[in-house]
Amino acid sequence: MSAGFSLRPARPGAAAALSAIAHAAKAHWGYPAEWLALWRDGLTVTEPELAANWAVVAETGGETVGFAMVERVDGLAELTHCWVLPGTMGQGLGRQLLAAARQHLGRSEPLLIAAEPKAETFYHRFGARTIGMLPSQPEGRQLPLMLLQDEIMLAGSTVASRWLGTQEYIPTWRAMQTMTSHRNGNTTDELWLLEHPPVFTQGQAGKPEHVLQRSNIPIVPIDRGGQVTYHGPGQLIGYLLMDLGRRKLGVREMVRRIEQSIIDLLADHGIRAYGKEDAPGVYVDEAKIASLGLRIRDGKCYHGLALNVDMDLSPFSQINPCGYAGLRVIQLADFGIRETPASLAPQLAAKINALLGQEGTASPADYALSAKPAAS
Repeated sequence: MSAGFSLRPARPGAAAALSAIAHAAKAHWGYPAEWLALWRDGLTVTEPELAANWAVVAETGGETVGFAMVERVDGLAELTHCWVLPGTMGQGLGRQLLAAARQHLGRSEPLLIAAEPKAETFYHRFGARTIGMLPSQPEGRQLPLMLLQDEIMLAGSTVASRWLGTQEYIPTWRAMQTMTSHRNGNTTDELWLLEHPPVFTQGQAGKPEHVLQRSNIPIVPIDRGGQVTYHGPGQLIGYLLMDLGRRKLGVREMVRRIEQSIIDLLADHGIRAYGKEDAPGVYVDEAKIASLGLRIRDGKCYHGLALNVDMDLSPFSQINPCGYAGLRVIQLADFGIRETPASLAPQLAAKINALLGQEGTASPADYALSAKPAAS
């Protein structure tokens, strides 16, 4: 970062100056004048925008030379502006502004970026990845849609597996929806591994009677299948963002492969687990240790699994877990397994990669399935 630039919050009355920076930066890249005219509204910063969103400006020698702005759209943070005056390019100011945006978000939220094609490489350098293309004016143009998340890549060639740490539920859900909406035939399949702060999620067909007690833990209605479940610290979450059509996988086969990956992982730790033909999830002695729920849209899936590792299980008593009254819920810690979601993440990623790498459809006999119904 350049020591010559200082950052401060944008003040009221700065909209005109910031708009001028955006226009100057765009013109520097040599875009046709008619395109710049079409973009004028998109490049103009308004005073209401400044009042409603986070914005930071960069100064040197008393002159404003760059700025960044973050807006929240449907629970997801979006970098709507990141511009610097042409004379400051190559001095690290763009990187400084991007770092300030990440610091503002507490490094706990994914950041959506709809960037100019010429800036795609810049954002890639700092960890953003392209998740699709976004139609934009002038007609026929496509903007790279990128997602920036703090992550550690895990080994595995079948899906790109990422450990994301602790993430708030709603922004992560919105990020999954965004990636699914904008993916194309070349978009990489991904596995996001993470933890959530305490939250109940209610499936799209969820019945309110399965919530037995209200508390300060939020209940979020979402678009996966299934009923209500609980997520919290000490639980390993795995979200699978995949093109099932490209892999020639049906939904039932996908669910069985996810279940089997958890069963195989638990077997490595000396725990005999199984799935149920009529109740998705993974069970040990009729108690549930992992839940599953997917959303399929045009042959693409998102959402995934939740494996109880070492957590406070008491919030499950406030609900009928997954819609089953009296269903016992257990975790790895109950068996003396001293693991954390972070330590189990690469192990689970390896199991999922191995099973998703197999071709064809297996019969129920090939999986650790039980025909016994879930407790009710």
